[in-house]
Amino acid sequence: MLTNMLQKILRDFNVIKINSPSFSLTTLQLETLADLGVDLIVLYQDMQMKLTVLEYYLFLEEEIDTVNGKVTFEFKDDKVEWLDLYTIKLLSRFHHSWFNKKPLRDYLLSDKFQNLLKEIAGDRTRFVVIPEQAEVFKEFLLPYNKDIVIRPLTSCKEKPHDLLWAEFNTIIKQICNA
Repeated sequence: MLTNMLQKILRDFNVIKINSPSFSLTTLQLETLADLGVDLIVLYQDMQMKLTVLEYYLFLEEEIDTVNGKVTFEFKDDKVEWLDLYTIKLLSRFHHSWFNKKPLRDYLLSDKFQNLLKEIAGDRTRFVVIPEQAEVFKEFLLPYNKDIVIRPLTSCKEKPHDLLWAEFNTIIKQICNA
């Protein structure tokens, strides 16, 4: 039987966030991930570790704790990649369960979205834009909820922002209706 963590991985794509520099997976979890061909990306602070299907098989052959039937993974320099500053900022504004939704993640990482943020930042220097920058994605800090109320994320009396957010809102609606 799959654990809650593995079910979450498979349901929410392949990104999990952990609070300690190590975690364990059972041999059954590794075999299931390998059979499904699912790569796993584990986030810890501002680092990520990607485990590929090939690595699952290698770990299954070499590193099983025969007493517990588990493989423990640790964040070590040779196994981690440092996340870029932009991705770190995104993950501080979006709960990872939202970030796991591929259409949204692809859009958030796109040049188009980065240009949107730059345009709004420029508007903040010339006009009054509400809400404050820290409040813009507030509702996305909570875990994924298909019943989220989509509202205008920013507004500006001098320059309407509705069109700026149109693609973002469309993607959110698609994710929530899937």
